[in-house]
This record gives sequence, structure tokens and C-alpha cells, in this order.
Amino acid sequence: MDIIELIERRNLDELGRRFLEESIDYALIKDFGKSYLCAKKGLEIITCDCVSHGWKKNYDNSDKHLFDELIINYQNPEEYYFVKAFILSYEEELTSLYLALDSINKYSSLKKNSTGEYVRSRILSKLQKHKEAFEILWSLSISDETSKTFYRMGRLEEEHLNQNGLENLFHAFQRNPTSSCCLRNIKKYTLARDVKFHDNNGSVLMKYFMKSEDEWKFQEVYESYLFDQRNSKKHPYNNENTLKEIEMFTEEMFKISSNYLDEINGTQSNDNNINVNYDDLDLRYPKSSHNDYYNDSLDLDQQDPEFYDNL
Repeated sequence: MDIIELIERRNLDELGRRFLEESIDYALIKDFGKSYLCAKKGLEIITCDCVSHGWKKNYDNSDKHLFDELIINYQNPEEYYFVKAFILSYEEELTSLYLALDSINKYSSLKKNSTGEYVRSRILSKLQKHKEAFEILWSLSISDETSKTFYRMGRLEEEHLNQNGLENLFHAFQRNPTSSCCLRNIKKYTLARDVKFHDNNGSVLMKYFMKSEDEWKFQEVYESYLFDQRNSKKHPYNNENTLKEIEMFTEEMFKISSNYLDEINGTQSNDNNINVNYDDLDLRYPKSSHNDYYNDSLDLDQQDPEFYDNL
């Protein structure tokens, strides 16, 4: 699927992965300036930056000696330190993770921003310092209300802190309703916590969301709609208008998430009659729209600022 289609379908996770993949490719040729810009932009857009979709494969298939040099002699060393920390934060070996932590500390001594702190939280979580990682994300969430921040908070709460992370997962969804990884985790933990769903608009995806007990299977089905794979075996229903189906599903999920957030924050009555005027909500799945600022003759890192402002 090309960039224009990703923008029209608001597939921000895949668009973010394209930036992260370009960041890896630029790093491998030691163009750390462009690698830095692509990594930062990708992390600003994306909700789930897990490597399961393959954006890091070119680094994994390399000899991994990219960061072996002992003397750093770059015009903008902070770019090198960030890229090193960013890439190594996805490794499993303790040596790589401590090198990543050292690099993000050096980066922060030169430039401090929310993206750098997000990378720090990733590293700390990989080092099993989940509470410290969560505290960083919580601080970020006050001023940096990005989907990935809430998503990581929700995952940490559910998986490592023995807390209910659904509030933050729903906040993440509302900021990026097409993140299949976020929806997979919402399905997993709403099922575990016996949160009830009701389909009021006839959405095929919502029916499947409620019917299936396998969150991974739902993610496959959802992605078959997201990527318009109508002939895929993962696509169980013959629905010609996949974009319209995604819009119906996400609008229904907005209602459910808003109700849930109202309930846990004590702003809704305890009875089952939900009185919310959804026509007034500005939290809908954005209808497909063309980004007039995209120049298909330029790489992602070369687009004008207006392109990023209109994602």
C-alpha cells in the first residue's frame, strides 16, 4: 500500500513504521542526521512500535557492528546518540540495553525532549525497571498526549504493574483508532475484565470483536480490512467497502471507550441507560482525505512541514 493510501485510510501505525524503516536504512549508511529525523517522526506518529511488523529487519540482518566505533566525531553527536539508543532499545541482550541507556543519557545531556524520554522509558522497561518506565511515561502524558505514550502506560499497567490499564489503552485508541496492536490489547483486557460490548450500528468488525475470544485472530482480521485485503484468507467477510466498515467499527468503539472512561472517572450514572450525545463528539474515525501536501517525488524525510502537520 502506497503512502497516499496509508494517509487516506489514516493508517498511522504503518505510516510510522515506514519512517522507522527509513531511519534504519539511513543509519546503516551512517547518515545519522536523516536517520534521527525519520526515527523522531515515526515515533511521533506511531502507537505501537513493536518490531513484529518487520521495520527493523535490515538492522537485524546486518553484522550489527554499526555502533562499534569508540571515537564519536560527528558534527551533531546528539543525532548519533539518539539513533544508537533508539535502535539498541529494541535488542534483548543486556549489553545492548545498557549501551542504549548510556547513549540516551548522552543525548539528553545535549538535547532533552519527549521523544528521547520515551526511548528512555522503553530501555528501562526492557531492563525490568517497569515502575521507573511508567513514571517517565506518566510525566510525558501531561504535556505529550500522544497515542504511544498512553498505549505503553496501559501495557505496563496490565503486564507488569498489576493495575487496570484499560483507561490508558482507550485513551491511546481515541488518538489513533486504526492501531491494530492497540485494539488487540483492548480486546484482550476487556475480555479479561468482563467489559460488555453492544453493537448498535451493524458493524461486521464489531460483531467479530465481540464474538472472537482470540485477540490475535481479531488483529489479523482487522488488518485485512485496514490494508484492504479483500481476497485474503484472513478476511472472513465479503465486504466491498473496507474503509466504510473501519469507520463504522471505530465510531462504535469511540462510544464504548467514551462510556468506559466516563464510568471509571465517575462522570456517568450507575444505571445502564447511557445518555451521551455522540453527534457532539469530535472523536470519530477521520474520514478518508487526501493530503494535498504529499509530494510523491520526495522521500518521507524530505516532505514539507505542511505534510506532517496535515497527517
